[in-house]
Order: sequence, then C-alpha cells, then structure tokens
Amino acid sequence: MHVVRKLLRLAGLFVLPYQDKRGRSHWITQRITAVALLPLYAWLLFVAFPDASVADHAELFVWMQDPMNATFICLTIVFSLHHMVLGLEVIVEDYIATPALNRLTLLCIRWGTFLFQLGVLAAVVRIIQQS
Repeated sequence: MHVVRKLLRLAGLFVLPYQDKRGRSHWITQRITAVALLPLYAWLLFVAFPDASVADHAELFVWMQDPMNATFICLTIVFSLHHMVLGLEVIVEDYIATPALNRLTLLCIRWGTFLFQLGVLAAVVRIIQQS
C-alpha cells in the first residue's frame, strides 16, 4: 500500500490532508486542458494548416464559415488560452513574493486573457455571420 500511495503522490493524484485542495484541482484542470488540446492541435496541424497554406483570403473566409471548422477553431482558442492562464498563474504564485503585486499580476492575466478570448470569438462569430 505504501508503494501505491507513493506512486499516486508522484503522479499528483494523491492528496494528503494537509495539502491544498485548490492546487490539486488546478493541476487536474491543467492536465484536462492539455489532453483536450492534443486532438485539437492534431486537427490544426494536419487539417487546418495544410488547407490554409495554399488558400487565399477568400478561400480561408469560406473555409472558416464551415460550422465544424469554426467550432474547432473556437475550442482550440478557448482551451489554449485557459491552459496558458493556468500555467501563468503557477509561475506568478511561485515567483512573485509581494502579495499586492501577485494579485495585480493575476488579475491582469485573467482579465487580459478573458478579453482576448472574447475578441477572438467575436471575430469568428462575425466571420460565420457573413455568408
């Protein structure tokens, strides 16, 4: 049992009573977004980029109006930026010691990313609506 507990702790799946519950959920969320991004990036590399590399602006506009392509682009953007925020939060929490600066930096990262997501998703919706 001790060996199994040690392996689970190394994998980050075993939380002792004194450990932070938020840290565990943060770690699990980051892994979930990483796993979700694997097929999305595979689609991006093998389907979207080869089509985009030989297309002009009008062809890309038509390609982007396909609901499946627009959905995958939106999912890739949302999961990528959320995964980025989770990683940046860990870096800020670990390396910025001043509490006020820590909170301000986290606030800027979260809101900046949120506004960027809204802008990109609004652009994709606008492209879809122009048919």
